[in-house]
Amino acid sequence: MDSRKAHFASATVSLHLRRPPPIWLNYGGSSGGGGQSSGSNHSCVACVGTPPPVPQGEVTFMEGDALLGEVAMNTDGIATFRPGKLSLGAHEIVANWGGDQFYAGSASEVIHYVVTKTQTKTSILASSNTVTQGGWLTLTGNVGTEADTVNPSGWIVLKDGKHTLARLKLGTKIKVLDLDLSVGTHLITAVYEGDKNCLANRSAPFKLRVKPG
Repeated sequence: MDSRKAHFASATVSLHLRRPPPIWLNYGGSSGGGGQSSGSNHSCVACVGTPPPVPQGEVTFMEGDALLGEVAMNTDGIATFRPGKLSLGAHEIVANWGGDQFYAGSASEVIHYVVTKTQTKTSILASSNTVTQGGWLTLTGNVGTEADTVNPSGWIVLKDGKHTLARLKLGTKIKVLDLDLSVGTHLITAVYEGDKNCLANRSAPFKLRVKPG
């Protein structure tokens, strides 16, 4: 072929090979690779790290083959996921991002943490700190969780020292009891027995003075 008579056509394209940006998955916003949480008071924060433009789309949070949730990234490339009431025990969660028009998808390393029973705080309230034999007194035991959304359930025991005065189910109406308390000072406590999500707890003693009738 005579190259002086040949005609050539060409096309040039500039290729950008998308690289997967790293994903950092933190527990509760901390920089550690795991942690310990109680009840539902925990969150997983996934950050897709890359120069501008900021990645877009949703991050999926997985535990094994189970899909825990999908969260859209904010304008900083961060997706925060709150699993809610995970079961007690060890958990392993991975964040996956499918990519967008600028970046290929990527996955985080596994984060390990343990969900434990939540801490509780028990208190006892009385209608009066003094009562006369033959008189009336109302005692109320309260149980709450510290910085958690779990509602305590189960039973609370009112004690006079080591002696049990009553065992009451949380949420029940007022129960009338006839008690024989000797004249003098009694240390009344409320003991919460705990449940599947909440730890047991004991209140500070309440000093009740019983006067002769």
